[in-house]
Amino acid sequence: MSKLFKFTGIMALVAMMSVFAACEDDPSGGGDPAEIAGQTADVVDDVVTEFFDDNEALNSLEGLGGFISSITGSPNIVPFGLVEGDGWRSGRTAVRVHDALINSFREGDGGTIYERNIPAGLLGVTCIWDVQQSGYIGDPNDDGGAPDNGIRFRLYTIDSGTFLPVDPLEDIGYIDIIDLSSEPNIDVDIMANVGGATLLDYGLTGTFNSSANTFNIDMMGSVGNGADQLNFDWNASGTSTTFSNSFDVDLGPVSILFDQDYDAAIVSTTIQVTDAQSGADLELVLGLNEQTGNVEANSGIWFNGEQVAEFQGTDFQVDLVLSEGSPLSEADLIALFEVLFVLDDLFIALDELFFFALATTGGFFVS
Repeated sequence: MSKLFKFTGIMALVAMMSVFAACEDDPSGGGDPAEIAGQTADVVDDVVTEFFDDNEALNSLEGLGGFISSITGSPNIVPFGLVEGDGWRSGRTAVRVHDALINSFREGDGGTIYERNIPAGLLGVTCIWDVQQSGYIGDPNDDGGAPDNGIRFRLYTIDSGTFLPVDPLEDIGYIDIIDLSSEPNIDVDIMANVGGATLLDYGLTGTFNSSANTFNIDMMGSVGNGADQLNFDWNASGTSTTFSNSFDVDLGPVSILFDQDYDAAIVSTTIQVTDAQSGADLELVLGLNEQTGNVEANSGIWFNGEQVAEFQGTDFQVDLVLSEGSPLSEADLIALFEVLFVLDDLFIALDELFFFALATTGGFFVS
């Protein structure tokens, strides 16, 4: 084995990688690994930009998410703040997700605030932004377009400096929230329409058992670009000591499947990325003991079914060691990492949708 390079920020590595993996193995892959990695990274980057970075509904929610949640749930909820600072990008992802969900049992309001999370007086109501009050109010000229069993919020162009709607307001569309949650069941549907096109359409279902500290949550839906849509499916389940988290997403020619488990202080992450055009398959497996910082055995990177590198390390200092006889050079392996790096934005975007949906459900909010 020859040493490739050393990671001293293993938590950043785990956070960056703690979401994605590929759909199917295709043993027919071949070609130059660095070239394939570059092409795959470009595809993922283009899709993330098209469906997430340029998504006007998501961009509006970046600024207004907390205000919307304060109407439908707890005024202390600012779900999008979870991705700031050292939270998601450099934090212990599995542990943080698990703790955030478990804390929903232990902090704040222990049960539903209303029979449904949306107060009866707001069902069928459209809320608009009030610049003077810097918050949402009921529209005095409501056109009656909101769902009878939900609530509608107008969306606006956001000032990149203040993360609040620009003044004067530029209305771009709306987001509808239908929440039929009643403890212990979660049931919320969210749809955002901008310019007549559905840019967000997804639901969150599941169950919290407050007495047993167990949960099982599914998020399924799509994001759109005005013409096409990108589908995703996410499941999270756990207890006060264990956590399982998985999702898959199809980015056209690139498919990603992620699986992560947290049990007895061991975070086990498997990521697979498959490029259907080239037939190339990248798999990364990383096991980490959150108490000792030791890397678990059988942690490494596989390319087209052949192990090309191994993770080793203790005390949260991890060496990535190139396998002897590997068909990859150090430059090839670093190029493969570019595929994983560009997935970071995708993870954060789906992360935000997950916690926004959770925050808008009755009683089941993250403090």
